[in-house]
Amino acid sequence: MFAEWEEQKGIVLIYPHIFCDFNTNLEEVQECYESLLIEILKVEPVYLIVHPQDNQAKTRLQDFLTTLDEEAYPCKIIELPSNDVWARDSIAISVKKTQNTQIIAQITNAVLGNKAKPHDTDIQHTYANFGFNGWGLKYPANFDNQLNSKLHEIGLFEHMETHSMILEGGSIDYNGNGLLLTNTQCLLEKNRNPHLNQVAIEEKLCKALHVAKILWLHHGFLLGDDTDSHIDTLARFISTDTIAYIQCTDLNNPHFSELNAMQHELEVLAKTYNLKLVPLPFCDYIVSHDTDSKAKNLPASYVNFLFLNQNVLLVPTYNKPTDLVALQTLKKALPTYNVIGINCEALIQQHGSLHCISMQLH
Repeated sequence: MFAEWEEQKGIVLIYPHIFCDFNTNLEEVQECYESLLIEILKVEPVYLIVHPQDNQAKTRLQDFLTTLDEEAYPCKIIELPSNDVWARDSIAISVKKTQNTQIIAQITNAVLGNKAKPHDTDIQHTYANFGFNGWGLKYPANFDNQLNSKLHEIGLFEHMETHSMILEGGSIDYNGNGLLLTNTQCLLEKNRNPHLNQVAIEEKLCKALHVAKILWLHHGFLLGDDTDSHIDTLARFISTDTIAYIQCTDLNNPHFSELNAMQHELEVLAKTYNLKLVPLPFCDYIVSHDTDSKAKNLPASYVNFLFLNQNVLLVPTYNKPTDLVALQTLKKALPTYNVIGINCEALIQQHGSLHCISMQLH
């Protein structure tokens, strides 16, 4: 598997349409996408999936694309029906297949703290296609589950391997040197792979993604999250030896106990595998609607960032005081990167953010 920060072929996005869950705030979400497209197309191409039956969305998109700088990278429009916009969980995962000796070397390097990488001559490239069932049968996924086969037919995924397992891209994160980070809350949830236990899932992941070691977390959650605690909202690698994670320091916050337990788990992993930890602030995002006086938490997370080519890191922001802390922390941790904030308040209304709507291709 590729680390996200390795050279990318492009980014896949699914443009928001009237048939998705964002139909009530569609214009706001499309504006967010336009801000995102401007930044991505400065450094790499975009493969943009557009619903063929939403003519208004297609017209708006075409009008927007005409405003871009002529030096922008290409944005390839692909008309396919989709249930929703969460490309991270439905689009195939880029995988580099290495020789067994290189796999062993990767995990050895990870444990010893070395930076050695496999030689390019030892790498073959493929795309791993897993089943997608709407986050454990919570939402319709009939169109989204067909996207990879359709993209394979038109040649975007030249070499694709399909695996008999439910897996969402947001539930895993990789350091590029043998270590895959995930958690039991999501991967052992009963409506995804009820026939597989933790050992069997680990074996399948290692084989399908060509990784050496699975690092399991057992704690951590965000109120309002409907993915069963996707790892890309809780803890992510930002380099081969560094994990950024959400930290809650308020003892009275309902997240404190679980996030504090997750932090202790990460500290054990860091000691075992010679990793560094970078805490990011907890974003307290609570909304109340006129039709419902009860306040509701939304799972706003600064860990839901996106690596791009040319050392660019896009970070979701939510118009909160913690935005600046998160941006400054990541800039300090990644001094060679151009760290750019993208306002994702529109996205978080449907419980997702920047990383959730995107999938990088290598």
